[in-house]
Amino acid sequence: MQYTSKEDLFLTIEEGDLPSPKYSRALLPLSTGGLGLKGCLRYVTALDALVVASSGHRKGAYLSSYREHMNRILLNLAQCMFSMEWLALPGDKTSYTKGKYWHDTCNMSYRPTRACVDYLKSEELVFFRAGYNNSMKGKSYSAKYFPTPELQKQIFQVYLVSEVRIEPPYVLFNDATGDLEPSQHDIERMTRINVFMKDHNWACKSPFRLIYSGGINRGGRVDCRFSGVPSRKIPLRINTLIDGVPLVEVDYKANHLRMAMYIIGYDAPEDPYSVIDNALPEPIGRDRIKQFMTTSLGSNSSEQAFSALKSYRFTRELFESVKGTALEMFPRLPLFNDIGAHLQSIEGQIAIDIMLAGVESGIPVLPVHDSFAVQRNHEEWLIKTMLSIWPKHVSFEEGASVAYISVKRPS
Repeated sequence: MQYTSKEDLFLTIEEGDLPSPKYSRALLPLSTGGLGLKGCLRYVTALDALVVASSGHRKGAYLSSYREHMNRILLNLAQCMFSMEWLALPGDKTSYTKGKYWHDTCNMSYRPTRACVDYLKSEELVFFRAGYNNSMKGKSYSAKYFPTPELQKQIFQVYLVSEVRIEPPYVLFNDATGDLEPSQHDIERMTRINVFMKDHNWACKSPFRLIYSGGINRGGRVDCRFSGVPSRKIPLRINTLIDGVPLVEVDYKANHLRMAMYIIGYDAPEDPYSVIDNALPEPIGRDRIKQFMTTSLGSNSSEQAFSALKSYRFTRELFESVKGTALEMFPRLPLFNDIGAHLQSIEGQIAIDIMLAGVESGIPVLPVHDSFAVQRNHEEWLIKTMLSIWPKHVSFEEGASVAYISVKRPS
């Protein structure tokens, strides 16, 4: 395939567990992108067969429109296969009328959409969860779909080549109160990045959007589909390509906690997660300390943090032990003060600066929250750029801050 040098990695996801019912996503306006379906013969064959079998008496423009609907649904099911989410599709006609997301953004109509999903259901190619109305909450929940192993085998190839067209808006506010408008400064910077990146190719191509949550200093991460490409259970992201060239991924180590520590005046150690873990009477591992810190920095209170951490097997005793050890070592650590969203805002501005440096140097840079990917021949440039930009956003009165990075290369 044109976006990855390790196609066999796809096979590791087939026939996995179903996603939790609480994880679902709306339809994305996916297409097959500038490079089309080259290398996706299995998918094209499956799409053609499904359209022939289910299109009925449709001809001409109606048949073409029906094929586009089936293609978009299958592209989204492939997306859900890798993101481990259900595809939520409303079953009412009004959702597909003018002025609605599914009509205006996704170009979907009610009848062909229903015909497509009904056929996939009848052939047992999708798992199905019925939609329902919750009168107590005053909410309605869409029907949800997830590809069966049989369909997964036919559509997995298309996941990385699917893309969302790069077009504005590039700055958004989620859950905002009041009439907030994006700054012209943010719009100009994000527009410049997207215009440059439009001519390049990478896995799960989509716009880069700066997304705030409730205010200009909350959230503010740079979001894109590439950041959601699997990287842990399936080492897929690191084995993808940028313009046909293998990539490297460079990560800021312990980024959120180190930013928080520098902001309040601590000279942060290289890996504070490990430092805190090693100080516990019984160490629990760096990853669990990171989970504690990420949750606690983003919570308004100790009780809110503990409630969220229960699902990660934190007992009250363990929670208090980690909390006590961390605050004994770093008494001014801003836990339970909802600083997490502010840290994300700083992280977003760092990402924009790094991507703009790439624009200046003609180097496409892909952000993954606190790590960045470039073609492997630009690894040295990226390391130097990341180390120089981080201190400009994170510092304290007594001296300059220092970033630490780690490098991940294809297997």
